[in-house]
Amino acid sequence: MAYDHATGEVFVTNSNSDNVSVISDSTNTVKATVPVGSSPWCAAYDAGLGEIFIANAGSNDVSVISDTNDTVIATIPVPEGARCLAYDSGIGAVFVTGFVTDNVSVISHALDTVVLTVPVGSEPFGVAFDSAKGEVFVANLQSHNVSVISDSSFTVVATITVGAFPRDVVYDSEKGEIFVTNEGDSSVSVISDSTDAVVTTIPDPDGPWDEAYDSGTGEVFITNPASNTTTLVSDSTNLVVATMPLAGDPDAAAYDSGQREIFVTDYSSNNVTVIRDATTSSSGGGPSGFAGVEAYAIGGGIGAAIGVLAGIGIGLRFRRRTGPGPGGTRTHTSPPSGPAT
Repeated sequence: MAYDHATGEVFVTNSNSDNVSVISDSTNTVKATVPVGSSPWCAAYDAGLGEIFIANAGSNDVSVISDTNDTVIATIPVPEGARCLAYDSGIGAVFVTGFVTDNVSVISHALDTVVLTVPVGSEPFGVAFDSAKGEVFVANLQSHNVSVISDSSFTVVATITVGAFPRDVVYDSEKGEIFVTNEGDSSVSVISDSTDAVVTTIPDPDGPWDEAYDSGTGEVFITNPASNTTTLVSDSTNLVVATMPLAGDPDAAAYDSGQREIFVTDYSSNNVTVIRDATTSSSGGGPSGFAGVEAYAIGGGIGAAIGVLAGIGIGLRFRRRTGPGPGGTRTHTSPPSGPAT
């Protein structure tokens, strides 16, 4: 899932439908559905060209969508097992993790082609760009570490040990830190980008999965599908300040800076939940860190809960977890492209 600040739209990958839902954040409705490759997994917004890059795990390629007409304008072959992407605004490139091949592909957004690959750890998954350092942080699920890639040398300049089965990474531009969700031991590692070392580990017993950084409040929203909750972490204290129950199974998260809202996908109901952060309202009685507003549903929605703005019906999400898995948490079913994800 990715937020396009130029158009005020959120792009949601639907892995079972092989398409992308485009949500308008002004109406909280799906305005377009874009066919892409097989098993689209993650999305990244390229602010330089006004394009959205989609990693298709099943067809081993990346679809490029123009945000002016919501159509695919290019399809880029990548190594097997494309998972997540990050846009590097400094050099105009998109970094794509290769879950099967244990590397990261670098796509030139001017050429729409892979210009090189960088070897990393085992089963790279989440990826984030640190604009202050010109570095890309990659979570290696089976290596239990994070690879740091320099975007000037395209080499790994540091390898940082984190918790068990790190899945997602997000960059906190205010603090110069990277938050890493470790699904295997229910924790969140916080890395300083000045030392490339873990400065603290935050327990998250609800089972951390995906995350989004809220620049308006300086907080990180973490989805916990095992407990059907979203956890809120303050980056000033590196402590959990709120936990919010959600209907269904929260999966991916994205922050909408224009509306000060967090979009959370629910793979069991094929909906997106929209949460207002605490900067948008001073009324109501919601949990600390969440605005106290009534919930309502659009397109088949989700039950009312304090702090939830809307439930938006989308396409068919790919169900990825089915029972006990690594670290006693959950396992992942495989897309056509390769092993478990």
